[in-house]
Amino acid sequence: MILFGPDTVIDTVQNMKRMVVNQFITDEVIRSAAHNYIDSQTEFARMLVKNTFDLAANSLSQCGTMFPQFKVSKVDAANNDTHSEEK
Repeated sequence: MILFGPDTVIDTVQNMKRMVVNQFITDEVIRSAAHNYIDSQTEFARMLVKNTFDLAANSLSQCGTMFPQFKVSKVDAANNDTHSEEK
């Protein structure tokens, strides 16, 4: 298990943005729009991280098929776990 994974970092940064918005923007309409924008950024950041992990896992597994003499670890991007692939 990763203590400070990408989701933790994303949540920390986005929550800091929400706190700044709550403290400095007094108009409810603008505050709501800012929160919606931050929520969209959060969703986009999580999508980028997931796609990066998926691409890395796929690339790593392809390297294992191209160079079978090397032992390749299989990466489970959903759980951020690595485990050895038996050949």
